[in-house]
Amino acid sequence: MNQEELQKSLYMLELHRSQVSTLAKQLELIESSVNENLRAKETLLNYKKSGKDADILVPIGGDVFIFASPKNNSKAISSIGAGVAVGGSTDEAVKRIDDKLKMLNDAGKKIVEGMEKTQNEIDNLSEKVEKMYAKLRNMDYQRKILTEKPSVAEFTER
Repeated sequence: MNQEELQKSLYMLELHRSQVSTLAKQLELIESSVNENLRAKETLLNYKKSGKDADILVPIGGDVFIFASPKNNSKAISSIGAGVAVGGSTDEAVKRIDDKLKMLNDAGKKIVEGMEKTQNEIDNLSEKVEKMYAKLRNMDYQRKILTEKPSVAEFTER
């Protein structure tokens, strides 16, 4: 064991901490997307229940909403990715949202598993680094004692 090995372990420790931070940010994005999709699903289900004479608020951007009455509350248009949207029944749109939620939840679980695994590696590596540091410090202390010659005054004080 030497200083180089300690430096390498410290570098790996910092790398793992960075990975956990990156995974945490990815998890936040997934949680945000889950919440957005849950709100969309709830809105779509309420829209489906509304009557044709009901007034609904429609967001038009910039935190601005307009009142509208649904002409056909059994149809919806939803994105399927890559800028492509498809029309269909509200039930089909809810199914697409449910599928997306399942995919997001599965991805979130994998990220959490990755975070837990990396955190375990951090814990193990931290313990190893602490032991290496203590051993190196002890070796330096012993080297110092062996290389220093006590003065006559120190010898008589003992």
